[in-house]
Amino acid sequence: MKLPKDKGDQVEGKPDQPTTPRLEAYDEAGEIVEAIRSGSVDAFVMPGRGGDRILMLDEAHKAYLILLEQVREGALTLNDKGYIIFCGTRLARMLGAESHALRSRPFEPFVQPDQHESYRQFLAAALAGEAVGEFSLQPRDGGLTLPVRISARPLELEEGGDRVICAVVSDLTEMRLLERLARSEERYRLAARASNDMIWEIDLARGEIHVNEAMFELFGYEERTVDREVWEQRIHPDDRNQVLASRQALFRNHAERWEYEYRFRRADGSYAWVHNRAFLIRTADGQPSRMIGAMMDLTERKNHEQKLKELATALEQRVEERTAAYRDRTAQLRRLAIQLTQVEQQERQRFADLLHNDLQQILVSIAMRINTLERRVDDPARSDVHELRDLIQDAIGKTRGLTVELSPPILRHGTLAEALGWIADMMHRQHELTVELDIDEQIEPDSEGIKRFIFDATRELLFNTVKHARVSRASVRLQRIHDRLRLSLSDAGAGCDLDELTARSDSGRHFGLLAITERADILGGQVQIDTAPGRGFHIQLDLPMHEAQLEEDETAPPDTLEQRTPDDTDAIAPVAATSAMVRLVVADDHNMVRAGIVNMLGEEKDMLVVGEAHDGQEAVELAHRLKPDIIIMDINMPRLNGIQATRQLRSDLPEVCIIGLSVNHDQSTIRAMREAGALAYVRKDAPLEELVEVIRECIGHSSSEPQP
Repeated sequence: MKLPKDKGDQVEGKPDQPTTPRLEAYDEAGEIVEAIRSGSVDAFVMPGRGGDRILMLDEAHKAYLILLEQVREGALTLNDKGYIIFCGTRLARMLGAESHALRSRPFEPFVQPDQHESYRQFLAAALAGEAVGEFSLQPRDGGLTLPVRISARPLELEEGGDRVICAVVSDLTEMRLLERLARSEERYRLAARASNDMIWEIDLARGEIHVNEAMFELFGYEERTVDREVWEQRIHPDDRNQVLASRQALFRNHAERWEYEYRFRRADGSYAWVHNRAFLIRTADGQPSRMIGAMMDLTERKNHEQKLKELATALEQRVEERTAAYRDRTAQLRRLAIQLTQVEQQERQRFADLLHNDLQQILVSIAMRINTLERRVDDPARSDVHELRDLIQDAIGKTRGLTVELSPPILRHGTLAEALGWIADMMHRQHELTVELDIDEQIEPDSEGIKRFIFDATRELLFNTVKHARVSRASVRLQRIHDRLRLSLSDAGAGCDLDELTARSDSGRHFGLLAITERADILGGQVQIDTAPGRGFHIQLDLPMHEAQLEEDETAPPDTLEQRTPDDTDAIAPVAATSAMVRLVVADDHNMVRAGIVNMLGEEKDMLVVGEAHDGQEAVELAHRLKPDIIIMDINMPRLNGIQATRQLRSDLPEVCIIGLSVNHDQSTIRAMREAGALAYVRKDAPLEELVEVIRECIGHSSSEPQP
């Protein structure tokens, strides 16, 4: 077979491309290679400048060419312009084309565009000598880019003739995968060592568990392969069934991840707490195949947790003990505070009783004597007696005011609503402050301590309004919300800074508000204050209806009254006027006062005192025995007070006229006495003529209405 001779010239303007005759020559060369590959020729003639040469193709050459086709690398021959002269079958498959279709085509288009410049430099180096380069080839069929290594060297067919490039193209895909796998294994190995976890893999079909070196470091076992049954026997007997059941559930539920905490026996026989987590690998048909996992030693953490639990238990016990002690101390302080408050109220009551029962009665007795003396002295001395009487009346008024301040009678004889109404009237009379009251029905607490606190707090807060708010109007709201009372007081006055107010309270310079807050806390209540400069003042007190939870031993005073309707009072019949003397009984627990009244009435010709009683019970007994026309009844007396005695006599002896008598001129007391059945009411310090006039009106009046 004769090889073609290169007779063509280059195309004008395109030095890098061969002429058409040259391309035809390359095609003929490709056919020759195919003929050699198929074994259809034994020799070929190669033209040259010195004449044609006959080259014999022996069996070794044939074997070489056949071997060239069988190797894994691709064989490639390029001319000096980079056009393919020969492409082996292996390389053709890489490029996604047939070998004969690639002949006479440039190789550069198969190289990634961003590597073209590097490829041209590679060709130049290959023509000058040996060259090796790595490139990415893009197959013609659009397949994945192939990483390749091209090793090339020049070959001169004859001395001084054209040079061709013989190259071997190696597919680096598998090598890159192996490199990545090696790097991944190295990272895995380093990560396993760094994590201090024991890495394991189980072949579920064979029952073998492969472990890393951490098996020895963590648990003391030297083997690197463990039988599955041996492994399971190392699980603590109390945990084994649960662990195996959990793993079986993983298989059944088609899950992938599994983890469990349990105890695992070490080589020395002790047990370690471990956290075992794994990933399940299944076959194509979904059957469990392998598990790969990591086992972490939790013993130290579990020991710390146990110590923390013990410390927490001890701390909780200490806290519970301290809390119990705090509760006991708080309860004790509350009881002491309540007792202190009770003692304070008792002392206030004692001083009030002392003023009322002793000092006021003495002053009243002196006033009565002065009234009697005034009727007996001549005109020149009467002015001195008048002056003395005025002084006594002033002293009585001051002691009465002090008595009311210490222990207001309205709290003993009236309801809470009436007591708040009394405060509103007092604030208007004394300070020209109009108080708007809004009080729910059935608001009466069942605790005198709560009642007294609401009374004192309302009075103190309204005094603060007078002193600081600079307004003439305030509102008081008392509500019942389930089993609690809510007292609200508001004004639109100057207001104040709440932080400053709290600081003044803490420093003791605002004791009234501080006392209210502390007392409310003792009673189981809460206080909320809303105020700011220029925005007025609002305070809200939430209190229980009773103090049973605080173990207060409070009892209602003996003179708590039931309410009577006006119809009952109006039904009192006046004493009929007769020509006989009016029979009277005087009931008063103060001997001097009682004696003074008896002496004054003894001056009247038509009046006769037939009996004297020093308490309400004795007055009732005398009334039943003596059947008097009129009873002059003091209100504050032992055993049975005047209000209770009047109510009983009104029921037993409705024909007897009862005139109330007291040092106090409190409207609630007067109202309670009249509702009990008294026809009239007279102050003890009133002139004798007023008492006599009331007695005569009760005798001579045909009307049944009580005296105003």
